[in-house]
Amino acid sequence: SIESAAIEFENPTYLVGQNGSGKSNITDAIAMLSELMSSPLEPVFLRRGGVPSVRHFPADTEPPARFGLEVELSGLNSEIPLARYRFDVSAASGEVVHVVREECVITQPNGSQIWFTRASEAGFQCSIDDLKPRLDPRALVLPIIGGDARFEPVSDFLSRMRIYKPDPVALSTPQEPTSDQQLRSDGANVAITLAAIEAGSPSRDAIMNLLGVAVPGMVHVQSKLTGKKVTLNFGQDTGVGLPLALEAHEVSDGTLRLLALLVAIYQPFRASVLVLEEPEATIHPGAMGVLFDALGHAVSRSQVIVTTHSPDVLDQKQIGAPNLRIVEWRKGKTEVGPIPDSAASSLADRIAYAGELLRMNALMSRDVLDNEDIDQYIRETAESTQ
Repeated sequence: SIESAAIEFENPTYLVGQNGSGKSNITDAIAMLSELMSSPLEPVFLRRGGVPSVRHFPADTEPPARFGLEVELSGLNSEIPLARYRFDVSAASGEVVHVVREECVITQPNGSQIWFTRASEAGFQCSIDDLKPRLDPRALVLPIIGGDARFEPVSDFLSRMRIYKPDPVALSTPQEPTSDQQLRSDGANVAITLAAIEAGSPSRDAIMNLLGVAVPGMVHVQSKLTGKKVTLNFGQDTGVGLPLALEAHEVSDGTLRLLALLVAIYQPFRASVLVLEEPEATIHPGAMGVLFDALGHAVSRSQVIVTTHSPDVLDQKQIGAPNLRIVEWRKGKTEVGPIPDSAASSLADRIAYAGELLRMNALMSRDVLDNEDIDQYIRETAESTQ
C-alpha cells in the first residue's frame, strides 16, 4: 500500500492509524529487510504472497517493475555516526525477483567513507580493494560483505530487527523443545525463551513484578516439561493455601499476550529495532501502565516502534508530538506524516494527552483535519480546567 514514504523514527515512535491504513505494511517492510540479511529474495517474498503482494500496485496504472527500500542509521555506534543502506529489486512479468542495485555507505567520525555499490550493469565496486564477493542476482550482497568487520555493524543491526504480535493460540500450544531461545514473532516459543531468563535475575524479577501488578494474584510463571513438550505453568494466589496451578490454556488471552510482550522486552536477545504491533489487543486498559514501564526499559536497549489505534495506549504523559506518526489510507495508498500543529501544541502545553486527541479524531493529517476544530477543543478544555 506504500507508494513512497520517508519516515523518521524517534525513540519510541507510535504509528497511529485506523484498521487497514497500512501500519502493518510499514513494520513488515522492516521485518522483510531483516529476513533478507539471512535469506535469498525468493523465499522472503513468497512468505508475503510473492512480488504482487509486496510492491505498490496503483489502481489506474501498471505496477512498477522496480522498487526498493532505503534506511539511514544515525549513531550506529561510537565509530559510525551515520550509515546508509539501500537496495532496489525488479520483477517484470514472469521474471524471478532479482537485485538491480544495492549500496552501503558508512561515514566515519573523521568524515571519510567506506562504501560498496552493486549494479546489474556495472557489477561490484568497493572502497576496499580486497573485497570481491560472489554476486548472486537472487540475493543481497550485504550479508556476505557483513563478514568484514567494517560492514558488520550495519548487517548486524539490520539482522536484529524484530516485530512482535503475540498470538494467544500459539502461546497456549505446547512446543517441541528447541535450542532457539529468541522469542518468535507470534510468541510460540515463549516457554523456551522464558526458561532462558535466569530465575532471580533482574529481568526475570521485572517480568514477574509487572505481570503481578497487571494480573491480580499472579505469583509465578514457570516453563514446564510435559511429556516431550514444553508449556507454561501459572500460579495464582487464591488467598487460601497454595497458589492455584493453571496451564497456559486456562489463563486469559490478555495474560498470555502481556507475558509474551514482557518476555520480548526482557529476553536475553537484544533487538536493534523492537516493534510491538497493537499491544492493546486483549489487554485490559488498566494494564497499559505496566506495559509502559516495560517500554521504558526497552527504549534503553532498542529503537522501539509501536503500532496502535487505541487511545488507552496513548494516554501517557511522556508521549509528545515527536513520538507520533499518523498513518492514513488516502486515494489508494498509505501516507505517513506528523500530527497537526494544533494537536502538537496541545500536547506540548499539557492540555491533553495523545489518547484524548485520538478519541476526538484530532490525530489526523494536516490535510484532512481543520485546525480550527482542534483550537476550539483546546480552548474549551483549558476553560473547563480553570
